[in-house]
Amino acid sequence: MKKLLIYPFTKELCPIVRYRGLLSGYELVAAIPLPGYGWEGTDVGRIDGGPPTDFLLGGDFQEKLNQCDAVFLRR
Repeated sequence: MKKLLIYPFTKELCPIVRYRGLLSGYELVAAIPLPGYGWEGTDVGRIDGGPPTDFLLGGDFQEKLNQCDAVFLRR
C-alpha cells in the first residue's frame, strides 16, 4: 500500500479524508493546508460540519513528504 500526502488541503478535499478507507492501494498519512488557514491540528469534521474523522490536518511538509510514496497536489 502506498502512503499518500495531500497538499495543499482545501475544504473541497474533505470527502477524500472522510472516506479515506475507500482509497484503493493508498493509505492517507497526511493532509496539509496552506499556512494561514488556521486548520493545523484540526479534525476534518470541524471543517465540513460532519462527525469527527480522527484525522488531524497539518504537520511539517518536508517530514511528511519523506514518509510518503505519492503526493496529491491541488491547484
